[in-house]
Order: sequence, then structure tokens, then C-alpha cells
Amino acid sequence: AELRFEKGVWILHDLQSTNGSFVNGERVAAGGHKLAAGDRIEIGSNVISFCEIDASADAGTRANTRDDAMTIIHARPPEPRPAFGGELAQIPPPALFQLLEMGNNSGLLEIDGDAGRFRVWFCAGRPIHAQSEKHRGFEAALGAIAVLRGSFRFAPESAPEEQTITASVTELLLESCRLMDEQGRA
Repeated sequence: AELRFEKGVWILHDLQSTNGSFVNGERVAAGGHKLAAGDRIEIGSNVISFCEIDASADAGTRANTRDDAMTIIHARPPEPRPAFGGELAQIPPPALFQLLEMGNNSGLLEIDGDAGRFRVWFCAGRPIHAQSEKHRGFEAALGAIAVLRGSFRFAPESAPEEQTITASVTELLLESCRLMDEQGRA
């Protein structure tokens, strides 16, 4: 059997076992069984009581209890953060990059503006890949930071297949400032 966290609830799935899996004496159907606190799970000769406990417990802890029973604590997976967006006039790209870094966000930042469309992927607050119509990697990320007018959208999304950026947000912002300073002197 397998326990999965799906759409905010725990579901027990029987993996086509010979004798089946049971919840409260009822055989688990093909689509799985939604679990509630106190449910009695039977898998072979093993009996498990399902419960959810306070989040302050350490994930992965094992505690011995009476009758040689074992309690295994698993952390509930974090809820995905919702997408958000807006106008660059309200939150310019340098502030967006810092906001995503400080929030330790992972996902895709899309910027549509006067200089084209830019896509920058973040993983745990770090930019890991960027692309535009003309550039990839570091150069595309610098282009995204320099957009003055347009809109943005950030959404949790899986990471890209490649990583083209090893610089931090701070390094990108400093290089962007240096380039703008050089252009101002020319």
C-alpha cells in the first residue's frame, strides 16, 4: 500500500496486493481511500491507526510505544503558493527579484514589457535559468531586470531542465547597476 498527500488530504492506495488493504474493515477500492484521524488501516497482519498531529513534532521521528508499536511521523507537504502578478510600475523587476529571494520562492517569473518577454526560473529564492527572445542564462536575467514598463506574473512551476545561472540575485542586481551606470556615461 502507499500513502499519498493529494489535494490537501491523505489517501491510502492499495498497490494490487494479494490480500488487499483495509480501512476500518472495508477493502480499499481502486481509487484509494481518503483517511481521517482515527482510521484503522490493515495491511497484511499489520494494523495502523492513522492520525494527524501538531506541526511542531519533528518530521521523520520514530517513537517507541507500548506493545512494540512504532509511531512514524511524516510532515505534511507544504501547500503550493498561489500565483501572483501585477504591473512593473508598482513593483519593478529589481524589487521582484529581491522579493522572490527573500521569500525563498520557487517557480517561474514571466515579465512582458517594452523590451520583450522574459522568463526567469527561481529555485528556493535563487535564479537558476532565464530566457528571452534573444538571450539565455545570465544575459536574459539582466534583460529582465532592466525592463521599465509592462507586467509580470509569478507562478509555482517545476524547474527547467537546464540551469544556466549560478549568480545570486545580489550579483545580478549589482551587474545590472554597473551596466546602467556605464550606459549613463556613454
